[in-house]
Amino acid sequence: MEQGLRRALAAAYRLLARRDRSEHELRGALEKRETPPDIIDAAVEYLRERRLVDDRKFAHARAQSLARNKKVGPRYLRDALKKSGIGETLIQEAVAETFSDPQRERNEIRALIEKKNKTMKKDATPLQRKKKLFDFLLRRGFSYDAVIKALNAREDAE
Repeated sequence: MEQGLRRALAAAYRLLARRDRSEHELRGALEKRETPPDIIDAAVEYLRERRLVDDRKFAHARAQSLARNKKVGPRYLRDALKKSGIGETLIQEAVAETFSDPQRERNEIRALIEKKNKTMKKDATPLQRKKKLFDFLLRRGFSYDAVIKALNAREDAE
């Protein structure tokens, strides 16, 4: 194994030791280190053969992690995975698996509404509070329809 490939693999191993990376992220990191393209290709192929770089596994794990830890919706997941260089087919698959239970999105929205309600100004009008919650949930990547349904159901319960 030539010296350039060894250095590229050593750098890749250090990056992968911290967290899983998509092939796109790994290539970008190696490019920043001014690794020649042919060495990058060889290193990525070597890692792919040993299943240390697997975009499908990365996409599913990243989607699950973001949904669980950051409490985000499908649109946010799509954007995050796209930034990581994941293909559209894998993105759809990972998001569909993460939100396979239709209750999950509703439960996440309800929990976020309750949490956000505690920190909102008490002197705000109901319309202002609803607008703030609406904007907050859309920024978190939840669908317009799901947010409207959750806010209307909350309003009806009050």
